[in-house]
Amino acid sequence: MNYRLAFATALMITIWAVMAAEFKPSPIPTVEQLLPPDILVKSRQIRDSLSSSTQFTLLNLPRSLQRESRQRLLRQIQDSIPGLRILCIGSPATSESSLPPQLALSDCAGSDANPNDTILFWRSQPKQKRDPRRPLHQEIERKISAILTPAVTERSLLFAPEMVRTASWQAAASDLGRIAPLLGVIVFLVPLLAFRSLTSSAFIFVTAGVTTTATLLLFNTGLEGGFNALLLAVVPLVWAVSSMDAAHLVERIEALERRAMPMPFRRAVRELAAPCSVTTATTFIGFGALAMQSDSPLLRSFGLTAAAGTLLAIVFTFLLGGLLLRRGCIQGRPPYAINPLAALSHGLVRASLNRPVVTLMLWLLLAVAVTPLAIQVSTRTPFPNIFTHDHPVGMDTTRLQQLLDIDLRPLSLYLTAREQSGSNREQLLHALHATTDYVGKLPESRLVLPAAIIKAVCLRGCGDEGGIEHPVRTLIDSSGVARIEVFFRPHDPERQREIISWLEKFDQTMLGHHQLVFDGPGYLYPAVESLGISGALSGILWSLCGVLLILWLVFRRVGLVVPALLVTLLPLWLVVGFMGAVGIDWSLALLGVPAILFGLAVDDTIHLLWHRRRRASLRHILRHNALRSGAALTATTLMLCLSVASLSLSSLIANQEIALLLAIGMALALLLDLTLLPAVVSLLRRKSPRLRP
Repeated sequence: MNYRLAFATALMITIWAVMAAEFKPSPIPTVEQLLPPDILVKSRQIRDSLSSSTQFTLLNLPRSLQRESRQRLLRQIQDSIPGLRILCIGSPATSESSLPPQLALSDCAGSDANPNDTILFWRSQPKQKRDPRRPLHQEIERKISAILTPAVTERSLLFAPEMVRTASWQAAASDLGRIAPLLGVIVFLVPLLAFRSLTSSAFIFVTAGVTTTATLLLFNTGLEGGFNALLLAVVPLVWAVSSMDAAHLVERIEALERRAMPMPFRRAVRELAAPCSVTTATTFIGFGALAMQSDSPLLRSFGLTAAAGTLLAIVFTFLLGGLLLRRGCIQGRPPYAINPLAALSHGLVRASLNRPVVTLMLWLLLAVAVTPLAIQVSTRTPFPNIFTHDHPVGMDTTRLQQLLDIDLRPLSLYLTAREQSGSNREQLLHALHATTDYVGKLPESRLVLPAAIIKAVCLRGCGDEGGIEHPVRTLIDSSGVARIEVFFRPHDPERQREIISWLEKFDQTMLGHHQLVFDGPGYLYPAVESLGISGALSGILWSLCGVLLILWLVFRRVGLVVPALLVTLLPLWLVVGFMGAVGIDWSLALLGVPAILFGLAVDDTIHLLWHRRRRASLRHILRHNALRSGAALTATTLMLCLSVASLSLSSLIANQEIALLLAIGMALALLLDLTLLPAVVSLLRRKSPRLRP
């Protein structure tokens, strides 16, 4: 028994359990981690200069709740929260337009109040009085739980932007707690079934655990703001990538031990140092390409973290191998026994070499068949619908959007003086009225705050001029900045960009002494998507150029580089076709998938084409490498697919989609390596010349 390895395994299980339990995601709003600082600088400066802050929460109570209970709940909430305005949201009875009318606010205590209306809670308070530990939605939620029965509370719909942020933190923490044990089982069980050796499984588990733990510790403190919910996808990726070189190492040591070769670890290191270094370089390029672009901080953090984990993986593989496997004793299969996974890989390669035309035609037909599906894939901005359908916040958000026919991503507009003459309060009020009137006339506009609040308040007693100015003045910040929140009905991203363009022209032509500064999810998330697409395209180009350079430096033959490039790019196209088939569109979280898949898919290709400048045909090299490395290639791909697939347990839709796409992409990449690669090599060089010694 390898006591050092057993101790390391037990220690790693303990450390990983503590890490999973103590991991805390970043409290910084996700959108602020997604955009470059220069885009946020204006809105951030204005937010910091405001002397007050506003919060809103939406509540829809079940129809079965009696009117008296509803009114009692609202009175107690009103009495317990100072400065709170409570209004009911409803649609006017008639509309001359074919589009749904604008939403109107009314007094919830009035006799004509509809018990089915959604309730708006709006609070504006000085910053020094705001307790960040007690956001508005939590205070309302506590009151609902204390007054209403559990059954009524469960059927109530509650939404606030802060709820999405808080729920994403909690989801990231709970997801890692569920995923971490599964990752350990996958990395231990798959090698055990593939190599029939406890030593192999334990070593791969320790290597993956040490690498992932080091990466988490390094970047949870090094990244600005730490990990957020979307960066959770890095964990299974680094875990799986760090197990790949370890699997090749234990397979090679086992093969050398079966042949009774002396010093199997040293020989294995000499044989694997070059190919593992090359595959590390290609994987590093795939991840590092995302870190080189500057348009999307999220993709940059994702790529930087995964790239560092890739480098740590090869370092820890050979370092821990020297400490734990120097004496060998893998004790796997009997001498001269052929691994079933290696036999399967060899059989696929041999069949493809014998029937190259048939193999090539089948893959080309599949690629052509998915083309109509691939071109249907578009882009989307999922916020605030980032949770799965069974998540409480996700269900409440979806239901409220359907009830109100509204997009819960408000567009925030800050109206501020462009020059000193515009700082006059009367001019600011005039500009505020002009802006709200213009925004309210947009066909997609459903609710404009605070204009709708002022109108509802004035219906209850703002008869004179002095009275009508009082609520207006209280809703304008003392720093001389007015804030407008605009809620639109759901519309496509192209229309959103057109609306923002119109508002920019309105700002330039109609607001001479004032200016509009855009903020809020309705503006920031489309900007995130646009910059993310730019960053992803930049990452793909860097990855493509880097991998192509590596392939040329290693093989220096067009007959090898072209097939390798083909089987690396085709999985991406097939994945895009799959996205069109199941209705998955590009979102910011998915924009890094092409570069990641491109960097990972080429690894198996390199191992299959690797040779040591010996005299042999390419057909022989492919069959020999498939038999020698087939078990490791299959086991590592299976570990990678299952590890990434563990993200399907996440409460975030983006992580589930990443899990599905990467798992399918890596499985297709291996299948293409074992079938299409030999077929194309055989067709390009029917009689492959002998390689120079």
